[in-house]
Amino acid sequence: MLVFTGLLLIIYNKGEELATGKKSRDFVPLSLMILFAITLPIVESSGIKSSIEKNVNLFNKNQTLKCFSLSNQYLVSKNLSWSLFEDSFTKDSILLRADKCNSLER
Repeated sequence: MLVFTGLLLIIYNKGEELATGKKSRDFVPLSLMILFAITLPIVESSGIKSSIEKNVNLFNKNQTLKCFSLSNQYLVSKNLSWSLFEDSFTKDSILLRADKCNSLER
């Protein structure tokens, strides 16, 4: 996908050069900014996904996790009657995202 985006930027720049007869000096910085803007969400989402997988695996191994909501902290484990719902931990009416947790056991 990034290669495709890069090729589109090069083609666009060449077309602009042909139309105006001038070389664009802003091409490289602009291209890097656009590629960075496209790449950053992809990298961030893969980090969140791996954090979720790690915390769910720890939860399934009966380890205790310390999870955070906007205003509170919770100890989460199967022994404390928490359960898994999709990519979150739930107990009573509380639903905590699995990527917002840290392992207590080191």
